[in-house]
Amino acid sequence: MGTYTELSAGDDFAQLVNTLNTNSTRFAKFEHDRRVYSADFTVFSDDGSSSFPDLYACNASLVATLPDPSGHGNRQVTIKANGFAVTVRPTAGDTIDGATGDYAMSGRDSITIVADGSSNWEIIASV
Repeated sequence: MGTYTELSAGDDFAQLVNTLNTNSTRFAKFEHDRRVYSADFTVFSDDGSSSFPDLYACNASLVATLPDPSGHGNRQVTIKANGFAVTVRPTAGDTIDGATGDYAMSGRDSITIVADGSSNWEIIASV
C-alpha cells in the first residue's frame, strides 16, 4: 500500500509536489508549470502549448485574466493567492462555473479550474 500526504489550506504547493515526487512509487511523477506573479497577468499567455497543468502563485494583489476557454478545451490551471487579494476574471462573455463576473480570492485561497472548450471554466477544486 502506498503512502499519502493529507492536504490542508496552508500547505506549500511546491513542497507538496517535492514530497509526492520523492515518495511516489505507484504513480507517475506530478509535473506542472509554475509561475509567480506580482502584477496583473493573463493565464497561458507566456507558455506556448504546454500540456502540463499550470500553477500561478500570486505574490501581490492582482487580476488574473482567463483566456477564452474555447481555445483551451480540458486545459487545467490552478491559481493561488499567497496572502493577497486576487481576482480571477473570465474573458467578456465567458463564465466561471456558469456564473458571470469575477471570482474573488484572498488569504491562502486557491482555485483549480478546467476549460470546457466552449465558454465556461469549470471549478474542480477550491480551498
